[in-house]
Amino acid sequence: MQADFWFDPACPWAWLTSRWILEVEQVRDVQVSWQIMSLAYLNSNKEVSEQYKAKLLAAWGPVRIICAAKAAHGDSVVLPLYNAYGDLIHLQKNEISVELHELVLAQVGLPAELAAVATDMAWDEAVKLSHHAGMDQVGNDVGTPVIAVAGAAFFGPVISPAPKGEAAGKLWDGNVSTATTLMIGGAIGGFVLAIVMIFKPTWAGYIAPAYGILEGLFIGGISAFFNAMFQKSYPNIVLHAVGLTLGVALAMFLLYNFRVIS
Repeated sequence: MQADFWFDPACPWAWLTSRWILEVEQVRDVQVSWQIMSLAYLNSNKEVSEQYKAKLLAAWGPVRIICAAKAAHGDSVVLPLYNAYGDLIHLQKNEISVELHELVLAQVGLPAELAAVATDMAWDEAVKLSHHAGMDQVGNDVGTPVIAVAGAAFFGPVISPAPKGEAAGKLWDGNVSTATTLMIGGAIGGFVLAIVMIFKPTWAGYIAPAYGILEGLFIGGISAFFNAMFQKSYPNIVLHAVGLTLGVALAMFLLYNFRVIS
């Protein structure tokens, strides 16, 4: 199974999640394809503090360099570059600078001349293209990381610390494999039963319960993806949606029961 992982090297949450999914590769049949997105581009039209704006301006550098290095040397350099940037930025607490770019390139064994790309806006369109390939699947209300697998994409999971070994695999099973299986299986199964009931309406009484279960699985899978996607910006969004739905249903029942409305 292939999983596409969109990251910005400047994001500490994406860094933690990336350490988790590297563990997942070791214990599950998953191959990760590493893609860049840009927090600077994502927030370019948003009101942010001057301090954060300065950080976003510097954050253009790593994504431009990774994009240029990928174009010149292939996909195989993306993860080593991300590892080097992540170690220096998030573990060693270095600020993004020309010296940092040069150190990263030296560690990965790439030409030092690539450091000049950090301020080269000619690479921005390529960065945006990669950015949109991931972010358009989940919307601009979330950031990074974004993971796409089996035709579905979600934000996160945001985790700290990153689980290791089988614990990492179990988190993958819960967040991705199970949700994907439920969603795809429920959708296909529900569609097949719906077709059967259209052409054999007399069977509906027997098939309807199974159809309801399959649709429930589909909605459950969708809910799991939305819960992961909005985990940071709207925690427990699915639980809140269910609560509001039940609350509205109860309110309407009471209004009808006491003849407030009819």
